[in-house]
Amino acid sequence: MLLLLLACDPATDTADSADIDPTIEILSPSGDEPVAAGDVAFSVIVENFSLVDPKHSEEGETASGYIGVSVDGDEVDRVALTQFSVALAAGEHKVAVELFYDDGDPLDERASDVVTLSVE
Repeated sequence: MLLLLLACDPATDTADSADIDPTIEILSPSGDEPVAAGDVAFSVIVENFSLVDPKHSEEGETASGYIGVSVDGDEVDRVALTQFSVALAAGEHKVAVELFYDDGDPLDERASDVVTLSVE
């Protein structure tokens, strides 16, 4: 009976994600070890946000958009996938990812992550 009461308790209901802010996190590369110059594969995790091709979201969607990818402060790509590649030359680079609404506006509560890579 206790389990049934806990299951029905609105305080434990996690189904309503409207109050949960979108997040993005770089899974790989981690920056712990050098990477080879050229096309570097990235993997990110996005939560509470639907990725769509830039300029192709459906009307009325509010929590959808794309990932803006920047290298050393300059935007280099806009992607709608959680796995993508970035061309990097030798040296140290900061690669940032940030969620944007389809119209190009950043989220009210910015969702971003940065990794510093040593590229050989």
